Amino acid sequence: MKCILPTPLVRLVDDDNDFRESQKAFLTALGWQVEDWESPAAFLQDDDLQRPGCAVLDIRMPGMDGLETAKAIRGIVKDDVLIIILSAYDWSAIEEEAAQYGITAFISKPLFKSKLYRTLMDVV
Repeated sequence: MKCILPTPLVRLVDDDNDFRESQKAFLTALGWQVEDWESPAAFLQDDDLQRPGCAVLDIRMPGMDGLETAKAIRGIVKDDVLIIILSAYDWSAIEEEAAQYGITAFISKPLFKSKLYRTLMDVV
């Protein structure tokens, strides 16, 4: 069964290829359009970045972390992109900074498919 949602685009940005592939397969099976990048720099260079959707960002990535990426997204598209941060670390340590960058939601790792699905349904 496919989900028909008003914002069917999810962009995954994570340096872990296995993670991206498993989440992409899961979300695609639900009927979402999924795009993925292994680095924030590549993601931010996407010509189609202004298309509304949801960005799922890992908090810890080489070069540019999830919060820096969120800040850059907000500088480009303002509020048209929902941003979800994934982290195995304590959310309270970054919560205030995340609020400044318009983070829509936070998901703790380990990430279970049901948790990702529920969060996406809540924010969309």
